[in-house]
Amino acid sequence: MNKRTISFWAIVGVAGVLLLYGKADAGSKASQTVNIYGNGLRAMADLGAVRNSANTKEYFGCKVTADAGVTTHTISVSCSVQNSAGVQFDCSSTDANIINVALSIKGDSFVNLNRDATNNSKCTHIAVENSSDRQPKAP
Repeated sequence: MNKRTISFWAIVGVAGVLLLYGKADAGSKASQTVNIYGNGLRAMADLGAVRNSANTKEYFGCKVTADAGVTTHTISVSCSVQNSAGVQFDCSSTDANIINVALSIKGDSFVNLNRDATNNSKCTHIAVENSSDRQPKAP
């Protein structure tokens, strides 16, 4: 066989493999709208998926606030969540670790929150994931 024949059969072989296995995916993709679970003590969502949802009831947000000019400076985070059924989840915290993680939330983050079973208004855990597999907000 000459080089041209080998090249031809190599191309045919690669084309056959592509047809057999299909096209390659562009990467992992995840999409989670608001999920409140664990007897109402946990909430999670991809902020981009919530924003892109056709459901107008869902929301998921956290804000960090600070007060200056008082004897003690207060920094806090408060999060407010509602799922498509209208079930609400709210919690807040002045814990520095919770606040620092909340500050890493971006518009397309995946956020997971827990609140205290005895004091439902107190955030006890926050996890923020900024990853390429999370759904971005649509323009």
